[in-house]
Amino acid sequence: MAIARDFTAPYSVLESYLYDAIIAPAVMRLGDETIAGTLVGEVAQGASVLEVGCGGGQLAVEARRRRPDLRWTGVDLSAEQIARARRRVGPDPRCELLVGSALDLLKTVATVQQIVANSGSDESAAQQVIDIE
Repeated sequence: MAIARDFTAPYSVLESYLYDAIIAPAVMRLGDETIAGTLVGEVAQGASVLEVGCGGGQLAVEARRRRPDLRWTGVDLSAEQIARARRRVGPDPRCELLVGSALDLLKTVATVQQIVANSGSDESAAQQVIDIE
């Protein structure tokens, strides 16, 4: 009997912690140049970026370090991950981190020029920056 998981549901508290403590740091270390370099490098100068599934904010921190010209909005379904991301990013008026669905957010945000979706895959990194202007 197959067990189906709703992939649109937020992580549980345990899943959120394990993702933030183990998976996200490993992905950022293994694919640092692909994720931070290629994805962020593809983004236009001064763009407003929406990061879908921002998790604990690892990419937001690295992107803002490399590209302080960007306005960054991270969205995640997990309140625990957003709390971690806010602690990790610290006060930054050009970085907003929100609990919720990216689909709902896109209905209300008119200023996002590009969307970044980070899966950590080397082959598809450049394809994961989506221009919406």
